[in-house]
Amino acid sequence: MSCNVANFKVFGCVAYAHVPKELRRNVHDKSEKCTFNGYNDHSNAYKLYNLVIKKLTTSIDVEF
Repeated sequence: MSCNVANFKVFGCVAYAHVPKELRRNVHDKSEKCTFNGYNDHSNAYKLYNLVIKKLTTSIDVEF
């Protein structure tokens, strides 16, 4: 039996996390540039490090 590794992402690659409409204003971006830090243990989310605010975040809506 073989594993499907097609959905694995490279640690440290650039990822863009979606910012919900409720948390942004007209002039703010719809996504934030982050780096990929791994997978969340308790859900189907990604662990991301936001370079601007220098904090670790978790998001499901991510573009790599």
